Amino acid sequence: MSQESSFSLPLLEWCYVPAGRVKIEGVVCNVNAFWMAKYPITYAQYEAFVNDKGYSTRTYWTDAGWQWKGNTTEPRHWRDSEWHIPTHPVIGVSWYESYAFTRWLSAKTKLQITLATESQWQRAAQGDDGREYPWGNQFDETRCNSRESGMGKTTPVTQYPNGASPFGVWDMNGNVWEWCLSKFAYDYFFPEDNSVDGTAFRAERVARGIKVIGLVSSASVNVSAAIPI
Repeated sequence: MSQESSFSLPLLEWCYVPAGRVKIEGVVCNVNAFWMAKYPITYAQYEAFVNDKGYSTRTYWTDAGWQWKGNTTEPRHWRDSEWHIPTHPVIGVSWYESYAFTRWLSAKTKLQITLATESQWQRAAQGDDGREYPWGNQFDETRCNSRESGMGKTTPVTQYPNGASPFGVWDMNGNVWEWCLSKFAYDYFFPEDNSVDGTAFRAERVARGIKVIGLVSSASVNVSAAIPI
């Protein structure tokens, strides 16, 4: 990383992802090099944002996000001890909250941090060989927290080292979904629409990965943090 920061959070580490190509729905994407957060954002990390007036600082929020937020001061399920565990991935965050967190983290670290685009997320997960899963082409329930692994709840972001992607990013398959910067399109195109303007409800922004049980919902989505180069 060309620029270092003195600001730190528990488990906030970065993995270098070199420039390369990935294919999404048959579309070839040429992705520039970037850095990807090694782990999904944890409750301990997100709590620093909440405690640092993240929900009352206007500059962190988009116009639509600020209007959506209203009097909200924390994510859904924030006070539920079953989920709120420091080393587990934070859940219940909307796209607006996810983006605001990256704006706060940018201000704290003096780095240009944002949500990963869909093609960046795919590149970080898949590597150079078009593999089906971050670890290879065969599903393996011992490498991720999925329905098949039978956990039924989130796990520490450090629990599955053998499930890391080719570039060392963990939990890209399993545990939680992760919000991406890109707007959802039924027919994928590249480059994606990564503008932050407008609304960003469940069907309007991309979420990638897989969560423990059920369908994608804002109750189960985490943050995919990236640093473009």
